[in-house]
Amino acid sequence: LFGDANTKKMFPAQTTTKHWIETVMAMLGSRTAGAPPHTRDAADPRGDEWQALAAETEAEFEALRSERVFGARLRLFGDATEPEVLLWRDAAGWCPFCLSAQCLLETMAVSYAVKTIPLSGYMRPGETKDPEYLRMVPDGIVPGLQQRAENSDEWLPAFRNVYAIFDALRETYPDKYPLGDPDIHNAVCGPEGLAGDLERAPYRRDPAACAPLLKRLDALVAASGGPFVCGATMTAADLQLLPFLERFEASTLYVHGKHVLDAVTPFAPRLKGLLEAARAASPAFADLSSDVHTLARISARYGVTPLNADAARHAATIDAPDRAAIAYPRDARIVASKLARAHRAVAAFAVRCAETQASSASSSSESKEEVSAAVGGSEAADAHSARRTADLVDDALFVIAAHLLHQSGDDDDEGGAAYAEA
Repeated sequence: LFGDANTKKMFPAQTTTKHWIETVMAMLGSRTAGAPPHTRDAADPRGDEWQALAAETEAEFEALRSERVFGARLRLFGDATEPEVLLWRDAAGWCPFCLSAQCLLETMAVSYAVKTIPLSGYMRPGETKDPEYLRMVPDGIVPGLQQRAENSDEWLPAFRNVYAIFDALRETYPDKYPLGDPDIHNAVCGPEGLAGDLERAPYRRDPAACAPLLKRLDALVAASGGPFVCGATMTAADLQLLPFLERFEASTLYVHGKHVLDAVTPFAPRLKGLLEAARAASPAFADLSSDVHTLARISARYGVTPLNADAARHAATIDAPDRAAIAYPRDARIVASKLARAHRAVAAFAVRCAETQASSASSSSESKEEVSAAVGGSEAADAHSARRTADLVDDALFVIAAHLLHQSGDDDDEGGAAYAEA
């Protein structure tokens, strides 16, 4: 408790979502006394209310963001005052190769700056990738890594794939590079090694095809004594394998079911132990890696859905609403802070991905013809419909952000019950 606070504020139990939202608004109003009246302009109808949420976490957000690897744009180690390399990675944090490259920089403690590139499948209409990157890498594929020119502040052209990046860092910083056993490194790393084989394996559609590869990996871990491929210390070989191991585990469970996962990987405890040991040994990997829900839903994004009853049961568990609950207040506040600062972009992204622009008009009390007549043509009607849908999503996001910011963290308290109902 801080200041003159003497009790923990709780949400009263409410019987309707409308009442609960009003309760949230009342709480926010009490915390932002003296703020200008809320307005609902066309560009950002709930703008002032979002600003109040953002203001409430301003100092905390900046402090917390500086601790997170994922959100960092500059990582300096030791007494470094400027970055030694520039990493180009995907903006969403879903690219497995970018994860490997950034974890290697963290493991080696090589100071680096970060620039992000949107993945092609998630770009906004009309959006283009950074021209600076496209000049070096015309197809825009990440990751890319630039090193400084000798005795200059200029950046050299980018190394343009994860294997070239690993080789470049090994050559430039041989004493920092986590080589481990050279024979194991050679057997795993590079496009012709085990990591390259796992990259190309059809793990979403045919996990059985991965069985020989996973058995090879299991043999390496068993021979070293584990938990990593070279024994007790995580090396570059592990960093190239980890993203595909976590994707294989999540997508196989989601698409094919636990019985297939167990049949393909009867040695699962050892591989699961490798993933768990990596998260414990590397805070960077723990921060950059994805949760099972995200990894599984990426499979759905590629059109791969549960194929049998066992998979459907596990998919339902993974997709259950309570999986969206955030266990740690610190993380909840980070999410709320990010939503407060990018809520319109998140809402627009949700509308695009769900492809709801057309259906939102037909489900409204206004017919599309009425909307078209009112706003001046069918194209304008579609844009009007999309804005209305985005406003509704934005309202829902506001309720979520307000709860994340003020939740007590107890599932059975009055506030938790109200949130579950909402």
